[in-house]
Amino acid sequence: MAQGQREIAVVGVGGTTYHPRGIVGHSAVSYHAEAAALAIEDAGLSKRDIDGILVCEHSEDVKIAYRVFENLGMSGRAKPLCLAITNGGIAAAVANKVATWALLSGEANYVLVVGGGGGARGRASERATRPGAYMQGQHHFSWEFDVIYGPLGAPGFYALHAQRHMHEYGTKPEHLAAVKVASSKHGALYPKTLLPQVVTIDDVLNSRYVAAPFHILDCCYPTGRGSDAYILTTAERARDLKHPPVWMLGVGQYHAGYHVGALCTGWEDGHDLIRTNGREAADQAFGEAGVTRADIDFAELYDSFTMTVLMQLEDFGFCEKGESGPFAEGGRLELGGELPVNTNGGMLNLGQTGVGSTVMFQTEAVEQLRHEAGPRQVRDAKLAVVGSVSGPMSNYGCTILAQD
Repeated sequence: MAQGQREIAVVGVGGTTYHPRGIVGHSAVSYHAEAAALAIEDAGLSKRDIDGILVCEHSEDVKIAYRVFENLGMSGRAKPLCLAITNGGIAAAVANKVATWALLSGEANYVLVVGGGGGARGRASERATRPGAYMQGQHHFSWEFDVIYGPLGAPGFYALHAQRHMHEYGTKPEHLAAVKVASSKHGALYPKTLLPQVVTIDDVLNSRYVAAPFHILDCCYPTGRGSDAYILTTAERARDLKHPPVWMLGVGQYHAGYHVGALCTGWEDGHDLIRTNGREAADQAFGEAGVTRADIDFAELYDSFTMTVLMQLEDFGFCEKGESGPFAEGGRLELGGELPVNTNGGMLNLGQTGVGSTVMFQTEAVEQLRHEAGPRQVRDAKLAVVGSVSGPMSNYGCTILAQD
């Protein structure tokens, strides 16, 4: 996209109710289809208008995109674009890039992006120890470089980043807890949240450890089931639809590989456990958008763990490296604060529905920019940043959205 140009817009959003894991009668595909139908209705379109489908889910079903296509009742009508985006937590940013290319080239007119689904599928340790699991791509931990050293599962690996940050910069457990406190206040205002309780710093610090320094309240709630969706189109089509468009001004994404073992010793390009390519992703997005960090009114940041949010605040340029802990204190991340973060409670409270939860952050940003967020509305919201992470901490996405 050309710098500052309003070429691509979000014109419809939709999302299902979120359920705890184990609800009978709902599959990942059924959640995706329901969210997609709601987004199509919100845009004032019909299913026949959709000619691109991008499904954000790291599914063992290699044909998940076709299943959604079929369950929407679109079988028999060929589409030029139908893909599963399996890049983990940055899937929505990748989908935004793919959709932009398809729309600006004329390959598609309306692209549906949907993600979420079934949430966690059992414990990481159980999945990882299945015969051939690594070769089958069922987890992102390397037997050669990661697992043999002890940690297994996302908390253990992300804890390495947090411990290093605390060692180098003096970040405190209270700083991590401040992220959870802010998001819990927002989650209490959101009717879909699975964890509506407002918590205090002491509540977080007194909750049980999962992988030091992470207490259980520092971790996302990985048992949600549900999906969210949005529809992208070009400027000329967006103007004719029922809602004012929300403009996608810039998208950045940078990939460095999955295995945390390499980050422990540092990459040749200078990236390590706490210096990530989030800066490059953000610089790309802000450069395309033609706006500055000071212009941003709120942020929706992928929150697999509280530390994930702090790292994005630094690498996206909202504070200097090592200063995100103090930055999070004093209500700065809360509604009414300097930079409200995760205004629906994020995955820490709403629940993680799998790697496709990344879509939820963008739909929340759109609702805020359309001023439809009710009691959790950010006052005078005009510009938002949506951040995403996978890897752990080795792949980043950044999207800038603007009110019409």
